[in-house]
Amino acid sequence: MQDANAWRHVDTILEKSADPIVRFYGLQILEYAIKYRWGTLPTEQREGIRNYIVTKIIAVRSCTARRGFDFQRSRCATVVCTVVER
Repeated sequence: MQDANAWRHVDTILEKSADPIVRFYGLQILEYAIKYRWGTLPTEQREGIRNYIVTKIIAVRSCTARRGFDFQRSRCATVVCTVVER
């Protein structure tokens, strides 16, 4: 069973994990929350998610030389597209 509030831990997952696969799953959890729960989230949380994603993209963009960031950058782009669609 999936925890309905798992998306609330994505920032911790992305900040503390050094494993690219774990980061990938963290972004996947966030994308799922955006796709299926966006309309039920309060405005403050939606704005917080948007701001977090933008900050993360800037950080990932500046770390392009490090291994494992290519797929993270790609996944961030997917999450951004999902937000824009909403």
